[in-house]
Amino acid sequence: MDIMAANDFIYDDLHNDEDSSYEHEDFLDSYGDDSDYYDHMTMMGSNSEHTMNELFFHCIEPTLRDVWWQFLLPILATNFIAIILFTLLIIVVMRSTRMKQFQFIISESILIISGYSLLLHHYSSNNFDQLLFLTSVIIISSIIVSVLLAFDIHNGLHFIWPLHLLFIGLNEILIFFYDSSDWIKLRPNLMLLLMKSISYFHEIRISMEKKDIKNSGSFIRNFKFIILQYSAYVLHPCAIILGIWHPHNDHSKLFITNHNNNDETRTKNFKQNIIQSFGSLFFSLLFLICSTCLIDYFFGHILFEYLDSFIRIFFADDPQQTSTFWFFIMKILRSYSIAIQFHYSHYFICFLGQSMFHLWGFDDLQVTKPLSIEWPRSLVDVVVAWNIPMHQWLKRYVFQVMKNNLKNIYLTILATYFISSYLHGLITQAEFKLRKSLAHFWSACVESRKCQYDYYVYDDDDDDDNYSLVCRHGHRKTKNIWIVRIINLFFTLLALFHLAFLGATFDGQPDSSNVENVWTVWKDLHFYPFITMIIMFVLYKMIS
Repeated sequence: MDIMAANDFIYDDLHNDEDSSYEHEDFLDSYGDDSDYYDHMTMMGSNSEHTMNELFFHCIEPTLRDVWWQFLLPILATNFIAIILFTLLIIVVMRSTRMKQFQFIISESILIISGYSLLLHHYSSNNFDQLLFLTSVIIISSIIVSVLLAFDIHNGLHFIWPLHLLFIGLNEILIFFYDSSDWIKLRPNLMLLLMKSISYFHEIRISMEKKDIKNSGSFIRNFKFIILQYSAYVLHPCAIILGIWHPHNDHSKLFITNHNNNDETRTKNFKQNIIQSFGSLFFSLLFLICSTCLIDYFFGHILFEYLDSFIRIFFADDPQQTSTFWFFIMKILRSYSIAIQFHYSHYFICFLGQSMFHLWGFDDLQVTKPLSIEWPRSLVDVVVAWNIPMHQWLKRYVFQVMKNNLKNIYLTILATYFISSYLHGLITQAEFKLRKSLAHFWSACVESRKCQYDYYVYDDDDDDDNYSLVCRHGHRKTKNIWIVRIINLFFTLLALFHLAFLGATFDGQPDSSNVENVWTVWKDLHFYPFITMIIMFVLYKMIS
């Protein structure tokens, strides 16, 4: 199964002043023998004198300042201006019947201009080649999708899929040959373009079939309408930079909903959207601060010092054993800290996107679930909760379509994971299959996902009525419930171990995803998760 990657947000672009960065030494490379080890721990003790005041002025304040001026302000200002123009357009249309024929053109043009202005700001300064490539891709995609829909070509997805996968492949080739982080920035934009083109074509085709529209009007009129609507959907300012997918119906019904509401309802909805938007923005900035400052400070100056004191007491009679054991613990904790920083940087982007969705009054779209990721029942929960819109898109436009066409559930799952792995990466299903076999073998709720409680059974212990809502498994006795909880806790800890192993490669450097770097990090951790996956797969085969 796939672990959704973050949107390639590179923090190096936000820190132009080297003095404003708050850096710590690499703990694993700081010492090689016992003398270096104790010298290093003495140095860590002196570093503990850093106060929260210093942490604020050396890390939190410059991080927020740089992110605000270089990243947040353009996004917020552009979206606010677009929303104000939308509101003025609604007022003008309601008071002037002559403007109704131009409302579609004006509203879609507002989205196109505001979205592309964000792209210009984001790429034009030092990334003109990337801007030119992305602009060409958007133009080609808009023309191809519009022509396919205007000509009412039913098998248009057979052209759209290879075309956009080719764009993604070309970008990966450029990343490989130029070895530059500039081309990595295009990944979320190209991925978003692929997702929106597939969902738009699919939804418009369904709408045309329901209304029985077949080549109504001239080709030129249909082409102009579709290319304007599609371009506005692709370049919508709420997501064009962040790379978060949203359904086309949210975008298309926005103008109609505001137009049908009266002034009082529209004002009330706008205030509610503002409150929800700033709430998500607050959590977004909180995750940013944790990712860049607080997590590093906690692991580097608090947790390691307490652990060092504890381990020195525990192994007081054998200093050599102290050094060896502490070195092993540090490798695990360092990998986990890097993974947590990567997670929180992903939450920063997700909650910022959620803030923009609230601002535009979209349906209640939840982008991610941090609690389900940081304390997961299984890696399946991580896959679903990591990027909820991505999961919904895969389920709706890949899995369901493949299922209807292939008529084979195994080929459908394989095709879904192939597309998902092309976008993000592939992990084995060993845990999912093992837990499903254990649940069937023991009749216990130990599957990767929580059980559905959909059966009523007679229960003598129930004082209210003699029926309880339970699942299909038979572990309702107290002693069996504790066994189930222990098993689920074991797999939760195992999932955290896997997440630390996977997240250790995302250290924030442009070359962190290189094969050499990934191999070095995983080799340093002795490939433990791969070994556990093999063991789980063998156990699954034995049980099944």
